[in-house]
Amino acid sequence: APGLGLVESSLPPLNERVKRMIEIICCRDLLASDSNGLSDPYVKISLGKNELHRTDHVRKTLNPTFNEATKSRFNLNCD
Repeated sequence: APGLGLVESSLPPLNERVKRMIEIICCRDLLASDSNGLSDPYVKISLGKNELHRTDHVRKTLNPTFNEATKSRFNLNCD
């Protein structure tokens, strides 16, 4: 969908517990959602219903820079 980012990753076999470093660098050319023609974007990383990380909002921009990294531990399974 327009305005959504793309993540490419390789994952281990299902039913394993993994730890991953996730780097959130920047976004470009997001869709405006505020009346001023800009947005206050943030990045939320979820796996299923579990939120793994959320950045702070970057105010009044369509091209935010985050430069954040997070380590997340989660289970991969078939459920």
